[in-house]
Amino acid sequence: MSKDKALLHMMSWAIQHIYNTHKETLEVMDNKEMPESEKVMRLKGPWGSDHRLLNFFVLLSPALNEAKEAFPEQDQFFKWFEERMAYIKENNLLQGECGCVGCKE
Repeated sequence: MSKDKALLHMMSWAIQHIYNTHKETLEVMDNKEMPESEKVMRLKGPWGSDHRLLNFFVLLSPALNEAKEAFPEQDQFFKWFEERMAYIKENNLLQGECGCVGCKE
């Protein structure tokens, strides 16, 4: 697989998983029968959707411009994504710069 195809693969799966995880989050929040303690665990627990969403945001954010070019039909998604990234940055949820091998200079 070429680097360009690999990037498209990564971006499309990140977008799909962000959508699925956000949908899962909304379903948990809207479930009136679920106790609040279970909602908190499902959203904020170690495998909660909050953590998974944040990971997918970190995965997609360096390639956001490329993703916009590759998937112009997802314009609404990218507007939502940018709003959420602004919230993440404003609230310092990432606590500093990414230290992965790809981001290190």
